[in-house]
Amino acid sequence: MWAEPNLLNSPFVLKVIEPVAGLKASATRVTGIDESKTYTVGEKIPFRVDTRLCGYDVVPKVEILDSSLNKINYGAREITPGIFEYNFIPEQAVKHNIDVSVGLVSAPGAPFAINVKEPIDTSKLRIYGPGVDGPVYSKEPTRFTIDATQAGPGAVEVALSDDQGEKVDLDVLDNQDGSFTVKYTAQRP
Repeated sequence: MWAEPNLLNSPFVLKVIEPVAGLKASATRVTGIDESKTYTVGEKIPFRVDTRLCGYDVVPKVEILDSSLNKINYGAREITPGIFEYNFIPEQAVKHNIDVSVGLVSAPGAPFAINVKEPIDTSKLRIYGPGVDGPVYSKEPTRFTIDATQAGPGAVEVALSDDQGEKVDLDVLDNQDGSFTVKYTAQRP
């Protein structure tokens, strides 16, 4: 026996069922979900489930939950026999889990965990300083500031090119207060 207290809600009861002969749930393919990507509140998230190689005409079971285990509504349609398209729109900036199963067996990789963040309001970015207000002289270091404190959470990505489309090397410094200092040297006028 275990000397420590029981785990919450234990013992766990599992339902064991007989496998469906000929059903190859492991052949299910889920595409369109990128667990390394951060999605945005209000952004439609589409994905597809392909069951053509499962051995039967089956409709996958999909369940989408937020971090509080609330079920999230989603749209679904069969676009061709055995290929199903799903989409949902997250309403909260929390982790979401997408579970896909066929014949009560999870699809390979399921459940899929995705992160959702609040959108950035680019109209609330303030960009100022000698590197954008000018004058800027070639081969002389300059800088400008991006104030993102009112724009919402998220990463700032900065790219700069000269009038001929050539990339300008940048140093982006996080000021740890919601603002960023961008330093660069223009190589030609």
